[in-house]
Amino acid sequence: MTVEGYSILAHKQLQEIDRLLQTHLRGLETELETYENIIGLDAEELRRISRNTRIVSQLFVIDGENEYVFPPQNGELSAKEAEFLETSKELELPLILGAGASQAEPVPAQSSGWYTWFLNEGVHFLHWQSRADGYRTGVVIDRIAFISRILGVLPDSDFSVQDEYKSRVVLTDARGGVLYQWGLYSPGIDEQPVAVTALTRPLAAWRLQMYFDSETDLPFFSRYGALLTGIAAGVAVVILIAVYFYRENKKIVEDALQKVSFVNQVSHELRTPLTNIRLYSEMILEKLTDEKEKDRARVVLSESERLSRMITNVLSFSRIGRNKLSLKLAETNVDDTIRRVAESFALSLKNKSIRISLKCSAPSSVKTDADCVEQILSNLIGNVEKYASSGGYLEIESLQNRRFTVIYVRDRGPGIPPGERKRIFEPFYRISNKLNDGVSGTGIGLAVSRSLAEKIGGSLTLEENWPGAVFKLEIPNDATLEEG
Repeated sequence: MTVEGYSILAHKQLQEIDRLLQTHLRGLETELETYENIIGLDAEELRRISRNTRIVSQLFVIDGENEYVFPPQNGELSAKEAEFLETSKELELPLILGAGASQAEPVPAQSSGWYTWFLNEGVHFLHWQSRADGYRTGVVIDRIAFISRILGVLPDSDFSVQDEYKSRVVLTDARGGVLYQWGLYSPGIDEQPVAVTALTRPLAAWRLQMYFDSETDLPFFSRYGALLTGIAAGVAVVILIAVYFYRENKKIVEDALQKVSFVNQVSHELRTPLTNIRLYSEMILEKLTDEKEKDRARVVLSESERLSRMITNVLSFSRIGRNKLSLKLAETNVDDTIRRVAESFALSLKNKSIRISLKCSAPSSVKTDADCVEQILSNLIGNVEKYASSGGYLEIESLQNRRFTVIYVRDRGPGIPPGERKRIFEPFYRISNKLNDGVSGTGIGLAVSRSLAEKIGGSLTLEENWPGAVFKLEIPNDATLEEG
């Protein structure tokens, strides 16, 4: 391949990497807009958010007169808040954000965006948004957490962009220092990259460079001819094996389908008697006066609700797998849904000595499927009840921005080991340790919950946290999905 050919290939690859990073940043913007919806919160609550959220270094609120409401200029300040106000004074941040401009790249006035500046060890980032009432709110990004998030999107260090060529991609900061690099090729000290690309703002101070090992540029077939011949023979063998296993497994699949059908039918049949049990338990509970008798009736009611949730999960899992899940989109008050679900768990959480704290800050109704949201929350709370009771605490927090409503479910239990975090959403997967010994469950709750979240246009993720676990449910405020 010619030098020009290498350069064209390299530029295309670097542009794809830039697009990948921009996609990740759009998701981060949505997350940050949630934290920026902070008008009305007191100073201690804002400080708590900054302390407990890794990506947030400092929150701020600026009024229509370009004065800071938070951090309070006349009140007691932490060292970090005082440092921020000093930096803001030097940069004239209120005026700059009012004009919607960046020190590095001026842009027209806008309602939200990024701002970057250079200080000490390199470029710093903040994200802000303007409000109709003249206030501006924003988040100063924790630089280390931000860089960690960016690098987490990039390939592993031994990944090569093109398998047929040895390559090296290098990400450098504003001073030319290497932030990260990957690929199998090691360029020489004085070797020049075949392509250099500046990333799109707000990462415009960073550069991507690509190096290729031109000595491996041999005709494709001369390098891979013998391998292709072997692959062709292997493909023929694989086809024969596939035919054999198809015939053998056809019967197994048919048996499995019969079993699934049986489970679905049984689950449907159980719903009617369960509904009756719950109904009569509630009627008995209303008429009882003795507290001990009431407690017994509450146990019956609580256990019937738990069994009902398990059946709902089984049916949802089946419908999702067959693409038969129907959605019922309607105006829903998420905070009311949270309170309703929390109330249904009140007795079981009390019996496990788990204190529950609700921080409901999503007052506006959203267009979504309330049953899906309720089922997701029930599964998350049920997991806290089963696996995190040792922490003795459950917190459910809701926040809203213009596009999304976000719900956090936090506990202080033993948490989820890093090696298990990617697998917990797999159907039937359960962490194998003493935490789960003797704990009943189907192993599909989180899988169903993530699928339901995606069905309503949102997402369910496990956030980094220690100790304990934090699940983040993101719901679009106006779902426009096809039902069915």
